[in-house]
Amino acid sequence: MENLQELQWETFYFLVFGISLSFALLFTPLAKRLALYFDIVDRPGGRKIHTTVIPYLGGLSIYAAFWLGVGLSMPNHIAQLAAIVVAGTMVMLLGLWDDRNGMTPLVKLVGQAIAGSSAG
Repeated sequence: MENLQELQWETFYFLVFGISLSFALLFTPLAKRLALYFDIVDRPGGRKIHTTVIPYLGGLSIYAAFWLGVGLSMPNHIAQLAAIVVAGTMVMLLGLWDDRNGMTPLVKLVGQAIAGSSAG
């Protein structure tokens, strides 16, 4: 009986992964287009080795895909995940701000520490 229950959990986790992966593959090209449209890009120069603009916002597509996968596969458990949702959203917003406006590593680290502390 334990093996059957273990197999069901493995199947469930594989399903969540598959849903999230599918959304990430769908959202990433959209995030790229949005980044180019709104000029949220990393430009070559200085110590950077790339020679063309690199669109940001990839993290936004992964964030959305992850929560859609979790939300669709575990709709009755979202309230239990509230602290993780809040902390994850704070980190995502911090990254989005950094992509758009830039910030020092220390400010980013402090923001991530505050987000992590809010998770409980």
